[in-house]
Amino acid sequence: MDGLALLLVILVGGVVLYLALRGVTRLGVQRLRLSVSATPTVPGALHTAPCNLGGGVGAGISRLRGNGVLGLAPDEVRFVLDVPRRELVVPRAAITRVTVEPALQLPGRTVTARHPWLVVWWVDERGDEAMVGLLVPEPERWRAELLGEPGGLFD
Repeated sequence: MDGLALLLVILVGGVVLYLALRGVTRLGVQRLRLSVSATPTVPGALHTAPCNLGGGVGAGISRLRGNGVLGLAPDEVRFVLDVPRRELVVPRAAITRVTVEPALQLPGRTVTARHPWLVVWWVDERGDEAMVGLLVPEPERWRAELLGEPGGLFD
């Protein structure tokens, strides 16, 4: 009788363990699906890259910061912020200067990072100069691409 009780305890314990692991695995898959579906996309982009917008200067830009995706389209550069879902669209024809800097100089503060900043300057729709600093993979290649120089993203 003791052997039968032990076998029953082992069997019930095994079923409970199986159901618990199955539930944890399903929860993990649901979280993965949620994070993948929540990743922003840039429709019409020729090239995209994960990006961190560190700050900027211009109308409505000074408070725009965070992680997202930078997309390069034929006629615009678009940053799509993860949370809250916001976009910054810069027409490529409006870009006046693109540099790669070791630190991002903003009014009243300097932002440093372990990697260089891609700094994009343009004239906004009101005729004012605007600027953003972006942490993006291969900032030198992004700079060259935006300025139409050799060594860009597609070379």
